[in-house]
Amino acid sequence: MDQTNKPDLRIVLAILLIGVAMILISVPSVAQTSEPSPVRPPSPIVIENAYVRATGLKTHHAMVYMTITNNTGENDALTGASSSMAERVELHAIMASRGLRRMHEVDEIPLPEGAPVELSPGKYHIMLIGLKAPLEAGAEVPMELRFTKAPPLNVVVKVVEFGAFRKGGDQPTGNLSLDKVLP
Repeated sequence: MDQTNKPDLRIVLAILLIGVAMILISVPSVAQTSEPSPVRPPSPIVIENAYVRATGLKTHHAMVYMTITNNTGENDALTGASSSMAERVELHAIMASRGLRRMHEVDEIPLPEGAPVELSPGKYHIMLIGLKAPLEAGAEVPMELRFTKAPPLNVVVKVVEFGAFRKGGDQPTGNLSLDKVLP
């Protein structure tokens, strides 16, 4: 057979590439949708430095600490929390009673507008009761925080070494709780 009758392989490949390119240009990409993707506005409630200490094998409770700043424009309150890592979650405060400091469950933790509220050792905290598994340093605890007025907020709390941030010691820095915000 004569070589002059065979199409040049380069020409065939060029025609194929042009055809594929035209098809790709005409098909809308996944990013090009008719409706804009929903953009979640930043939460008016800001959670910073959220942490819980690692627990031992036989420990069934853990205290969650964080700083909550209410930027809603009005006073609000933390009214509850939940986590898949615990059977129950309660809000607690340490209060003086007859010369002793005791832990008590509270219905809410007031969040004055614009003022940071510290949940820290010896003050307010969130108590995880009936842990479903030990909390290991480096792990994360998903939580949902509920408020009187603001919408619920899903956050991830960092698990730190047991001895970390003892009362009077350094507090964690940075925005530990919002490295991940759950949908």
